[in-house]
Amino acid sequence: ILLAQAGHYFRTFPGDSIRVKLVVGSLVAIDTIHVVILLSSYNQWYIRESFELVLPKSFSLTPLITYIVVTICQMTYASRIWIVSKNNLWMTGIVLCLALCQFASGFIAGLEVYLNGRPLVVHQSKLFIIAEKIELATSLACDVAIMAGMVYFLKDSMSGGTGRTFTATAQIVNRILVYIIGTGSLTSISTALNLALWLTMPSNFYFLIVHLILSKLYTNSLLVMLNSRAKFRRVDHHDVIELGTVPR
Repeated sequence: ILLAQAGHYFRTFPGDSIRVKLVVGSLVAIDTIHVVILLSSYNQWYIRESFELVLPKSFSLTPLITYIVVTICQMTYASRIWIVSKNNLWMTGIVLCLALCQFASGFIAGLEVYLNGRPLVVHQSKLFIIAEKIELATSLACDVAIMAGMVYFLKDSMSGGTGRTFTATAQIVNRILVYIIGTGSLTSISTALNLALWLTMPSNFYFLIVHLILSKLYTNSLLVMLNSRAKFRRVDHHDVIELGTVPR
């Protein structure tokens, strides 16, 4: 799905900035590496005589890859908020701080997993527990802030800051808001579910089911928003607004 989305993006939007193309290309490359690592590590996974689950070193890298992907997506959205909000420092700063905090704490948690390799031991580590709680909480807060910020500033721009809306523009912006709320809710709910499963049932590792697909959810959500611009540009000339910088 991701490769199809990426292919559609590069065919449909050749005029996008190099920076956006690099973001998309990097996410595709990282996701490909992620899939290769997962497939490789599944063949190496084994249980020692003591029945203590041991993670292959390659699999232990997957949390770090997930945190990198999430951070890239969240920082991309932060740049969109900066543009849509007409350089609102506070909202952009909040999103950036939450994204960086998510990455820093996630890196610590991921490093702990990589160095130990034993999930049952890692989950008793105070450093891991604190870092993972911060990572999931700040990631969830960042997703909510992105969704709220984009909705607020798009609504504000729709009325031109006067409180009045223009029918043609309002119809298009309302359609954009549906995409924003849809993709934002998907990543927020997934992160919240990951946090809930990890806090309530850490020993059965059900949270891994959600964790392993998080990077794909974030990447596909970003590409869905980028590609959705093609639909909005197929409206009457009088109804067109520029969406090149509004992927969410």
